[in-house]
Amino acid sequence: MDPRHAASRLAMVAGSDAHTLRRVGLTWTAAPGRTREEFLSSLKQGLGRPGGRHGTAATVAGDVYGVIASYIGSLAGVRPPDHRSWRRAGCLAVAVASLPFQFLPLVIAAAGKRDERREVDRACAYIAAAIESGTAVAAPLEPGA
Repeated sequence: MDPRHAASRLAMVAGSDAHTLRRVGLTWTAAPGRTREEFLSSLKQGLGRPGGRHGTAATVAGDVYGVIASYIGSLAGVRPPDHRSWRRAGCLAVAVASLPFQFLPLVIAAAGKRDERREVDRACAYIAAAIESGTAVAAPLEPGA
């Protein structure tokens, strides 16, 4: 049995990794039900299914770089400025000085997604083993345990 399908008897929900408004609503949970109560009951019965787009390291990093670009644009006067002139000059100097380190958001996003995938695989293997052995999953998994 593929461990990723072992959890199909459990309530599955989608989780958004939206860091900006342009990603909100691109991931959702679908379950039968016309009312809130019917929807939640369907989730409890394990009928929920995630839908939409799965965030990747590139999408998370793209959001971060978009925020950085918008901030630098406001400092450079390309976008509506949020800062007074003397402070704008100081912030722009710090932004320029930090340019060599602008690869860090991508590295951090990639590491986070790697860890997320590792935890999902570990949880699915744990659940698959419990289902195959006929034992109940008694306690929630502790991250990294």
